[in-house]
Amino acid sequence: MKKLLFVGLLLTLGTTLTVSAQMKIGYANMEGIMFYMPETKTMEAALTKYSEELAAPLQVKDDYFKLKYQEYQELLQAQATPEQLAPLEGELQKLQQELQQAQAVAENKLMRKERELQQPMLDRLQKAIQKVAETGGYTYILNSTASGSSILIHGPDSGNVTKQIMDELGLKLPEGAGN
Repeated sequence: MKKLLFVGLLLTLGTTLTVSAQMKIGYANMEGIMFYMPETKTMEAALTKYSEELAAPLQVKDDYFKLKYQEYQELLQAQATPEQLAPLEGELQKLQQELQQAQAVAENKLMRKERELQQPMLDRLQKAIQKVAETGGYTYILNSTASGSSILIHGPDSGNVTKQIMDELGLKLPEGAGN
C-alpha cells in the first residue's frame, strides 16, 4: 500500500514538473500600451467634452444654491426669527440633496461613458495580446503596469512582450520611453 501511494505521489510530482516546464510566461505594461494607442486621445477628448456637458446643469443648480444661501445669510444678519428662517432652511436642504444626487448621477454617466468608449480599445488590445501569445508560445501574459495594479512584481527582460504587442497594434514606442 505504501509503495502504491509512493508511486502515485511520484507520478503526480512528475506531471506537475512536466506541466511547469512547458509553461511560458510573458508580461507587458498594459497601461503604457494603452497610453500610446491613438484611441486614448480620442477617448479622453470625448470624455472631457461629455464631462463639460454634464457639468453645465450642475453649475446652474450650484449657482442657484449659492444664491439661496446668500439670501439665508442676509436674513441671519438681519436677525430674522427662526420662523422666518425655517422655510429657507428647508429649501436649502432640499437643494443640497438635489445637487448631491445630480452630481452622483453625472459621475455614474461619466463612468459608463468611459467604459463604453474604452471597450473597443480593450478588445483591440486583447486581440493583439492573443496574437502575441499564440505566436510566441506564451501560456500566460501578465500585466506589469507601474501604477500599482500590476500582477507582476518581477520578471526577466526576455519575458517582456510590451514591444511585440505594440508592434501588433502598429504602435511605435518613442525613443527613451520605457516599456
